[in-house]
Amino acid sequence: RTAGVSTWPARECPVAIPTITARADAAARVIAWWRRRGVDPVVELQDPRMPVGPSSHVVTCIEVIRRALEAEPGARHVLLCEDDVEIDPVLPDLAPMLLCGRAVTLWTTRLAHLPARMVRAVREGRPLPRTLEWARNLRGWHGSLALILPRHVAEQVAEWPVERGGYDTHLKSWLLAHDVPLWVAVPNLVQHLPLPRQATK
Repeated sequence: RTAGVSTWPARECPVAIPTITARADAAARVIAWWRRRGVDPVVELQDPRMPVGPSSHVVTCIEVIRRALEAEPGARHVLLCEDDVEIDPVLPDLAPMLLCGRAVTLWTTRLAHLPARMVRAVREGRPLPRTLEWARNLRGWHGSLALILPRHVAEQVAEWPVERGGYDTHLKSWLLAHDVPLWVAVPNLVQHLPLPRQATK
């Protein structure tokens, strides 16, 4: 801990942030959040000559992940963090649970990806336990706000042919093709902010 703030194990899991020029202020805020937690994140500004859209999002994410892993050769994971998020301060304390050799999303939009008992708890207003659950209905999943990937997964996804969509769709294509589950951090550890989109106009 530093000045009462928990630090993130960046040597084990570097942080990679893709961004676009239109979100410079938001990116600065997220970068500052990580620096207060002992992380100097690797940031990749999307080539301004590329149109903002899913295809450029994939290119930018793959590049920033590659650079982050290159900067920490001993890292076994990488955390992809978008620049338009609010991050739960408890995140660093959960590193032992999250850095588990699995592909983990820190945010999901739909109850459809959670087990029935958790859906009931949400509908009844009961708190959810802090845990990881494998994502049900993976084909319907989307969202690259914050992802933790094992090194070998990130490297293989980078080599996987891009068919369509942003990085989340590209990752999902690889996961489905290789029968690899996606795990969901419950409850969400990041939330989306209403800012100009990177993967869609």
